[in-house]
Amino acid sequence: MNALNRLSIRTRLYVGTVFSLVLLVVIGAMGYMALERTRATLEVLFTQRVQTLTDMSELRTTLGDLRRAEKDIIINFNNTIEVSTQRDLWKKSLQSLNKGLSDVRKVQASDANFAASIDKALAEVKEYETGISPVFEQIERAQIDGAVGGAYADKYKKHMEASDKLLLDLAMDARKQMDEARQGVDSLTSTMSGLIGGALLLALAVLIPLTFFSVRSITQSISQASELAERIAGGDLARDVQVTSADEVGQLGGAMARM
Repeated sequence: MNALNRLSIRTRLYVGTVFSLVLLVVIGAMGYMALERTRATLEVLFTQRVQTLTDMSELRTTLGDLRRAEKDIIINFNNTIEVSTQRDLWKKSLQSLNKGLSDVRKVQASDANFAASIDKALAEVKEYETGISPVFEQIERAQIDGAVGGAYADKYKKHMEASDKLLLDLAMDARKQMDEARQGVDSLTSTMSGLIGGALLLALAVLIPLTFFSVRSITQSISQASELAERIAGGDLARDVQVTSADEVGQLGGAMARM
């Protein structure tokens, strides 16, 4: 620590203070960057992925309502009033499904793959509507019974199954991206924790020795100066004094020795 002894107390204090401030700025900057990146990731996660999962769940529920109304129409083929009621419900569900698909497509139009899947789902729903509507009309006019209507409906079931599969795939993809985003946040958090921990260890490795040896050097110089003052006060002017530091207290001791 001879190098420290050659530095003034003021210089040591300046070095320690500047080093501490620089380290605080670095740690604060790293923390801020980590928070910003985490915020951006979470914003995408909640505004897009979570919303996509919610939308897909609602659309699949609406699709299920559509299929239930279809079955109720076929089952109640001999009840004109019930068939009319269920067909109104079927139309409302169909409109809701088409609107929901269109709205979701507008929101995520920037995602080409997502938009393409929604377009396919809309096309499948349109094929289903075009094929099943004449069947319902014949049932409503009592031109065919439930068995024949069910046979016709089975031909168009594949369109609804394809639509449901597309929506399920979109939901699974959104969940996968959510998991990847969560893993990214966890990885970023771990990395930043390691960097901040390393910076703190570096601070301790520098500041603790600097503080310890500075305090020891200062106290030794003060002790030497105090001993010299006591000898001078007692009339002992013969003994030489070896000054071990060049700081302000050491300079004071040297001046007293020369005196």
